[in-house]
Amino acid sequence: MTEHVRIPSDAEFGAFLLDANLLDAPSVERARRAAEATGDRFDQVLTKLGLMSDANLAAGLARYLNLPLFAPGSLPSEPILADRLPPAFVRENRILPVRVGAEGVTLAVVDPFDRVPLASVRFVIDGAILVHWLREGLGPINSIRPALLAMTLMMVGVQTVFAAFFLGLFRIDRPR
Repeated sequence: MTEHVRIPSDAEFGAFLLDANLLDAPSVERARRAAEATGDRFDQVLTKLGLMSDANLAAGLARYLNLPLFAPGSLPSEPILADRLPPAFVRENRILPVRVGAEGVTLAVVDPFDRVPLASVRFVIDGAILVHWLREGLGPINSIRPALLAMTLMMVGVQTVFAAFFLGLFRIDRPR
């Protein structure tokens, strides 16, 4: 698979999930409405709502897109392209170079629809990129969820402090 993976439409992928008996019609419709309401991608909403696990979603999308799945158990023994791709970049973008061959560099990725890291790697190596979907091992597809919860709780804490300060202003006794 080359570096650009076409993002399927909600209707196309929903129909595939129904035909493959991976989801029922009410679940597909619920995910479609949620994706429309939130602006999130349909595939991401499936896991956010708990309708599919990350592993099942990866397997289903891999079948739909004809994209090979990479098993984390077959990792290379030594880091590949470590001199050109810093470990922080690899970790933050949830990609992993797994093979260099005549056809190009094979990357295992958590989200094959995220084109930015793929374009960055292609720029650095100046060659073709083959994408394999990493089903698990580099974190869940929706790893931003805990960060959003933490940020929300921090904002509630800050608002509580400011509200207490503001309300405290009303209780100051003034000399008359």
